[in-house]
Amino acid sequence: MALAKPGQLRPNQAMKDAETAVIPTVAELVRRAESLHGALTARAAETERLRMVHPDTMADLHRLGLIKYFQPRQWGGFDLPWGTQFHIGRALAKACASTAWIATVVGTHAAYAARMKPEAHADIWGKSPDVLVSTGSGGRDITVTPVEGGFRLSGRWSFLSGIDHADWAMVRGGPDDGQTMNREYFILPKGDYTIVDDWFVTGMRGTGSKSVMAKDVFVPAHRATIVSQLMGWNPPGAAAVDNYVIAYDFKLFGGTAMLGAILGCSEAAVADHVAAMKRAAQDGRAIASDINAQLRMAESQADVRTAAMLMERVVEGVHAWGARGEAQPRSEAIQSLADRTYAVRLCVNALERIALNGDLADMVAETPFQRRYRDLMGMAQQIGVNWDRNMASCAQAELGLKSAVAHFNAPE
Repeated sequence: MALAKPGQLRPNQAMKDAETAVIPTVAELVRRAESLHGALTARAAETERLRMVHPDTMADLHRLGLIKYFQPRQWGGFDLPWGTQFHIGRALAKACASTAWIATVVGTHAAYAARMKPEAHADIWGKSPDVLVSTGSGGRDITVTPVEGGFRLSGRWSFLSGIDHADWAMVRGGPDDGQTMNREYFILPKGDYTIVDDWFVTGMRGTGSKSVMAKDVFVPAHRATIVSQLMGWNPPGAAAVDNYVIAYDFKLFGGTAMLGAILGCSEAAVADHVAAMKRAAQDGRAIASDINAQLRMAESQADVRTAAMLMERVVEGVHAWGARGEAQPRSEAIQSLADRTYAVRLCVNALERIALNGDLADMVAETPFQRRYRDLMGMAQQIGVNWDRNMASCAQAELGLKSAVAHFNAPE
């Protein structure tokens, strides 16, 4: 399929077929995710060793459509509602948190891409609907030079999860004035950047969140969008996509993308521990009769159940405001951020507490519990759920002080 030129987005037969294809329900996608549990469990150690999602797993995610939920329907996607990624991630993370992160956090980047100018959609999905878009945060030595028809771009960006499997990288650049919203998002095909193998970490090794470098590459104007437009109401791509996820203020959504991976990982870790305690009870080992060990186990189970209820409420609330097309009141936005951050803290507390219950066998790095524990600690550092940053920001906003969350400072 030839790439459309800017302003020439005439539907071809492949696009018409995509628009009439049967769209799976969220429940069906969760069932597909659950069907991978055995394979993902078997590949978990190798995924850590590779420091990226196993190639066979990536093929499975494409084959089962597990990263197409926000991809525009006319380009082979499903145009499903916000929250779809939460349920898929929760299911996948019970086997492999790194895979869940790629399928949901990185899979959500299809919504970022769909919010770009409509002409970019043909570039991104025109050759194949099976596309992964990775995004970078941070950056250094970035230069952006406007030229005829677009920009010349150079720089280095970090933490591009799934970049080894990605077809496109979205990166930011622009004025160094401390105002992120004034910068531009650029989307680059994989031939325009070089991967820097610098992802050496203790948790979430399998996400392959490496850096990329670009040197004086040309980015056409239709593949660049100002951050404030991309993340705000009715971005350029919304005119071509019939899904509120693409039209709504994306700042409401962003930090909830990772909740499913965090919850599923935590549920699996607690289940691992309970199963180990049951085996200890059957074998007559002292730890199963230790009242303190019993209390730690029960409290950790309750923490994760509570986290699940909070996360479900947060995700459903975000979906409800988006589906109505109404701005979320600041008071509810503050509560939503605090609740999702607190829910993640409950998961961290649960796993730290039961880690004290184990014996030396649980200290072996290859055990499922150790992997899940390391993975959760890695995920909990992310800015969208970071305890220190977010809870302080919510308190500042409640007190009428300047908040580290910029949109809390805007007038209602």
